[in-house]
Amino acid sequence: MTRGAATIIVDDYVIPMTMVDSMMTIKIRRPTKHERFTCPLIELTSDIPWHPEEYTEPELSSEDYNELVDQFEERHLNIKRTERIVPDPAEYSKYFLFPGENVMKKTLQNATRYGSINMRIPMRQHYKARNPLLSQRRILEPYATDTWFSTTTSYEGYNCAQIFAGVKSKTVSQYGMKSETDGPAALLNFFRQEGVPLSIIREMQTSKLWKDYCRNYWLKDRFIEPYHSNQNSAERMMSPQKEKLSRLMKQSGCEPQAWFRAACHVADINNHTANSSIEYQTPLEVRDDETPNISSLVEHEFWDLVYFQDPTANFPLQGGNERLGCWLGRASDYGDKMAYFILDLDTQQMLVRAWFDQQGILIDQMKAVKSNSRQKPK
Repeated sequence: MTRGAATIIVDDYVIPMTMVDSMMTIKIRRPTKHERFTCPLIELTSDIPWHPEEYTEPELSSEDYNELVDQFEERHLNIKRTERIVPDPAEYSKYFLFPGENVMKKTLQNATRYGSINMRIPMRQHYKARNPLLSQRRILEPYATDTWFSTTTSYEGYNCAQIFAGVKSKTVSQYGMKSETDGPAALLNFFRQEGVPLSIIREMQTSKLWKDYCRNYWLKDRFIEPYHSNQNSAERMMSPQKEKLSRLMKQSGCEPQAWFRAACHVADINNHTANSSIEYQTPLEVRDDETPNISSLVEHEFWDLVYFQDPTANFPLQGGNERLGCWLGRASDYGDKMAYFILDLDTQQMLVRAWFDQQGILIDQMKAVKSNSRQKPK
């Protein structure tokens, strides 16, 4: 603190401070990868050991000083000081196949033990998760959510979708729904597939089941002001998503029933594309702190015609066991991350295939050109 101003000056760096609940605090955030390697390190505390007894009576020992502090807290503050219990590495070594004292000590320092098991006598089976949060990945940022609707039912039977948008990372996720009442199920699917964020920004009109899920997963609720949809990050991010979706469907010439798969493909591309608002990092890199792989996105364009294998075809079959379909984007939850959704043009059903042939399309086009040239009148 300098001259009454709420700042700290160290090595010509001015650090602002704010008052929160009668305490001076410093706002912090997660540093970017560039900042971790380029920003200087500043030590705010002195490296001299702190011995408070040196500033009191000379004959007062450390034990006497601590006893006086305990007496003062008990008489005047009515509080109790709790000390952090350091776990014994030897006690946990047998559970980790005796990795060594130092390794076990570092393991305990870099892990948590928040799970608990409630034992009842007589014993009985439990049907609800005892620690639901521990079974899900935690996303260290708030997310915003909103619902948008389509006038056409998709191939999957969806009439609307729930969008989840990362406030800091700019990630976008789409989950299809038959009606708006499926919102709680979409929320659980988001938790299961991607993780539980720190908070969720939404409108006030939500079901009791949605609120129960937020309580069970310790998810903080944040609401936008009524009639101010611009405060919802998902609403703002949905505008460019819809623009790209309309352009993709127009350029590809896909059927209107493919709108949901096209929306998921646009969101997938968004999550793997560098964004200037986050220092030209990809949204997935900011959220997951991992470099994303784009191998499966550079093989085909949306609605490309491809030949895929029909494993149920009888042998021998004239023309082989290949069928014609349309490429509908990645199926990231299947196989080795190189599987894709394919629309069978004969049955109008969506399938998942990991390999297919596009060269056959070119051969068919060449045959069609030759056939048309032969039929032209002389």
